[in-house]
Amino acid sequence: MRSVAHQRLREIHWLSHADNYLALVRDAVQKNPDDEELRELMAAMERAMAAQRKRRPLH
Repeated sequence: MRSVAHQRLREIHWLSHADNYLALVRDAVQKNPDDEELRELMAAMERAMAAQRKRRPLH
C-alpha cells in the first residue's frame, strides 16, 4: 500500500514539473534528432501528460 502511495506522489511531483521537463527533452531532441531514446522519451512524456489532462482537466 505504501508503494502505491509513493508511486502516486512521484507521479504528482513529475506532473507538476512536466512542462519544464518536456521542454528540456524537446530541446535535447532538437540538438540531437537522431537519438531514438530521446525521441521515445519525448513521446512517452507527451502521452503521460495527455492522459493526465484527460483524468484531471484544468477547468
